Amino acid sequence: MAVIAGANTTTLTETIQTESINGLVLPPANLIRVYQAFAWQCPATGAKHVFPQIVAAAVTGTQTETDEFTATDIETVKEEISPAMVGKRSFHSDQVDLEGSILTPQARVNAMTDEVENRIDKDCIGLFVGATGSDNSGFNLTLDLFDTALAAFHAVKPTHPRIVFVGSTNQIRDLRKAIRNSAGGALVMGSGASVFNGLPVQGYCGEWQGVEIYQGNTTQADATNDAGGFVSCPPMGMSDAALGVMPGSGVGLAIWRGLTVGAQYFPSRQGTDITVSAYLGAGITADNNIWSFFSKKAV
Repeated sequence: MAVIAGANTTTLTETIQTESINGLVLPPANLIRVYQAFAWQCPATGAKHVFPQIVAAAVTGTQTETDEFTATDIETVKEEISPAMVGKRSFHSDQVDLEGSILTPQARVNAMTDEVENRIDKDCIGLFVGATGSDNSGFNLTLDLFDTALAAFHAVKPTHPRIVFVGSTNQIRDLRKAIRNSAGGALVMGSGASVFNGLPVQGYCGEWQGVEIYQGNTTQADATNDAGGFVSCPPMGMSDAALGVMPGSGVGLAIWRGLTVGAQYFPSRQGTDITVSAYLGAGITADNNIWSFFSKKAV
């Protein structure tokens, strides 16, 4: 059949884009952020933010009839967080929009914001490296090691009944393997099944022995071991106007200024200089509410 004249890709070639670009620009590779599930996000001012804690003092002995009780001191200790400015800067030229980039200015700012939040997440989870805990370097995570560490954490008397465990991809791999192999695999169909199926929030894997399990972007303890750990914290979403979100968690995020976008247009450069920043600090709020867990990375 002969070619028929009319409007086609040859006659209208100048009006057709040279490429078909999908409208969804995929984000960069990154592990899911989990700090918001357990971190105490609190407002802060001044040069440092202090977390005071009452020192435990047991009641001993009994009163002798007609005698006085012995007076005892009520003492406090403290943990401190110093702030740091974290942020990302990028210059956005006019040409990129004039030539029709599908990555809109707002989408580019959102991508910058995500990168700053990733840094905040990393700072919070990185606290396990310096926390007191169970050093199982050179050994893969097992149910026995998990139980031993959890018992050691309970021995230091964490404040809150809600306990979360944040593990690296390697540690969660080992935990799942241990559950599969335990009792001939029977636990996979019982209480262990939830560790494979639960997703009420990002990064959540389920529960094991009453502990909420999260897979996060943890820091390495060293070249061959990962540093995860346990955190004692209030129920998710609990907040106070003055104290912040989940007050009392072992992981603290003191916020002097939250995520802020700043932009300035430069006619001489024909573009906009954009910065996304936050002024904050992450730190341990109380030693009895966080417990580290080091274990081998490789299988």
